[in-house]
Amino acid sequence: YARARLMQGALALIGFVLAGLAYVLTGDARWLIGGLALLANWPWTLLAMRSVNRDLSALDPDSPAPWTRSEVRRWGRLHLVRAGLGLLSSLIFIW
Repeated sequence: YARARLMQGALALIGFVLAGLAYVLTGDARWLIGGLALLANWPWTLLAMRSVNRDLSALDPDSPAPWTRSEVRRWGRLHLVRAGLGLLSSLIFIW
């Protein structure tokens, strides 16, 4: 998770910067809107998912807590928002 977190955060930032550059070069606001949708993953992850990620990371894999299954399901529902933001930004870029 730690390596993926760094990679995904960096990719979102790079995508936002490149979208901002495309906006500056073309004047087309769709690039900026798509970049903002891509960057929106950062606050969502920090505000909505941080506690779930922390709880799941603290688990001992050899003796999971009784609430593990419900937290993994909750993480999946929260992660759908992140996936949706990525899809939304891709669709805006294609548009």
